[in-house]
Amino acid sequence: MEESTKQETPKTPDIRNLIQDAIREYVTQETAKTEPAYKAELEEERRRREALERRMNELVE
Repeated sequence: MEESTKQETPKTPDIRNLIQDAIREYVTQETAKTEPAYKAELEEERRRREALERRMNELVE
């Protein structure tokens, strides 16, 4: 029994590292997927804000 416990102990960090690497890869892929949509949303918001600013300036003049 002691031998099997000793043999499994070294494998535990490997499994932990494998799971951590998989989670990191997943997070990286999800970030890469959502980033373009986020950037497009920011650009659209900037265009609306600039258009509103131009209208406000025209009204002030």
